[in-house]
Amino acid sequence: MERLLLNILNDISCGVLSADHNGLVNYLNQAGEQITEWTFREALSRPVSEVFCTVATSPDELRDSPAPGLFSNVGTLKTKNGDQKQIEFSSSSLRDPKSGGYVVMFRSLHSHEEEVDQEKLLFDAAHDPLTRLPNRAWFMDRLKGSFGRSNRRPDYSFSVLFLDIDRFKNVNDGLGPAMGDELLKTIAKRLGKCLRPGDTIARFGGDEFAVLLDDMENEKDAISIAERIHKEMDYPFILDGREIYASVSVGIAYSKSRYESPEDLLRDADTAMYRAKARGKARSEVFVTAMHLNAVEMFQLESELRLALEKEDFVMYYQPIVYLSDRALTGFEALLRWRSAKRGLVLASEIIPVAEETGLIVPLGIWILRKSFAQVRAWQQLFPKNMPAVSVNISGKLFSQHDVISFVKKAMEETEVAPTGVKLELTESILLDKTEHVIQKLQQLKAMNLGLQIDDFGTGYSSLSYLQDLPIDGLKIDRSFVTRLTQDRESLEIVKTILSLSEKLNLDVIAEGVETDEQCEILLQLGCKKGQGFVFSRPMDGGAATKYLAERTKDS
Repeated sequence: MERLLLNILNDISCGVLSADHNGLVNYLNQAGEQITEWTFREALSRPVSEVFCTVATSPDELRDSPAPGLFSNVGTLKTKNGDQKQIEFSSSSLRDPKSGGYVVMFRSLHSHEEEVDQEKLLFDAAHDPLTRLPNRAWFMDRLKGSFGRSNRRPDYSFSVLFLDIDRFKNVNDGLGPAMGDELLKTIAKRLGKCLRPGDTIARFGGDEFAVLLDDMENEKDAISIAERIHKEMDYPFILDGREIYASVSVGIAYSKSRYESPEDLLRDADTAMYRAKARGKARSEVFVTAMHLNAVEMFQLESELRLALEKEDFVMYYQPIVYLSDRALTGFEALLRWRSAKRGLVLASEIIPVAEETGLIVPLGIWILRKSFAQVRAWQQLFPKNMPAVSVNISGKLFSQHDVISFVKKAMEETEVAPTGVKLELTESILLDKTEHVIQKLQQLKAMNLGLQIDDFGTGYSSLSYLQDLPIDGLKIDRSFVTRLTQDRESLEIVKTILSLSEKLNLDVIAEGVETDEQCEILLQLGCKKGQGFVFSRPMDGGAATKYLAERTKDS
């Protein structure tokens, strides 16, 4: 009931101030803050004469001789910043005679036009112009209020949810900013439906939103609301006749974790959100202390990667791709490694996510193209008749860059590589955005005589039917299905389906992560012809790969 009354008082348009028996302010609502230019936190425990200073009436008169009727007095109010405002007001004693306190109601005197203009200015200053939700500044003010209450009241707690729309950039790049804006507005409305009366949702900018869940009993309540949000996002968004699916990653921070400032709590919710994204998106994560340590570690890793890029401490390794029947060499995959004096040899799986998150993926991706193409060119000169193709990965973030075509073309020109010796491996996530923009990029790459294949296929929930519309030569079955071939029937059926439909679409298929002879035998029985993995060879540096290649081509 107390929270409901406070919400009502904050929603009304007139100012409300209350004082105790000593004439000290103990409450000021939001309208009162705007009129007096004092915040509630600033006004708390100050004398009424300082916060509500009028020419017409003294504080003693307010307390001892309340004027009858609503807004029965008119006076000039001196605000905190020294401005003078014409106001009308009234006061009354509180019904509880023991408290000795009183309450004052007041409002500014303006013409209707001035009042409308002022209200619009105040609204615009506190709200996001696109979604009409409260903005970051307004949210932080509410968060500080909740933080203050939690410090004063041991029984009070609250939670913050930090939300980020998954793959929103794909919508913006593929369908245009106007469609992206429409999606943001529609998502904002859906999010609002998931909250309780009194909860606060704000747009922080871009595709980020924050939610303040007031007066929570425990973390489970926050998790329940996050689950409600995920369920609401399961339904497609119909925009301009198109069905668009969107999900959100949610980070949750709970006030009972003894925070020193509201900014720290928001930071931890943000950190938990990034953990949710890293663990597969479309999910929620509650902040734990280990996440902060991981965030610090990531910051350190970013700094080291920037320095490594400047010093070119990276190196390319090459893993053979073979025919499963006789294990004859049919190609290589180029794999990034980082030779770190502190960390040793670091794998691409630890490097690429940080590079994508920090924007380093563009210069790093260009370096990978140049380095790999140069090695292929050297092999083409050494083994002009028998040089198999080398697969080079392009991350989804690099592919989404508008000038990715020029990056590839420039690397080809600088190294003079023959394009028939190169296959570009693209992340399956591009299939989730099958727009003309994506197809045009693929067609441009195909027109350069480069091979194109989809990496880690089967993990991105895309459809094989999409492949018939894309200029793709082949795909690689994700290692997770290969690893479980002997463990569960579902993985076996998935691999069987991929192989069957790929054959109908005339697509080349490579199984990744083959680690045992038994897996190799099952793949052969299913009709898979090619594979790569530790059972055949571990990745090797350029020198070792050259010797490996020479041994397998000397008799040809």
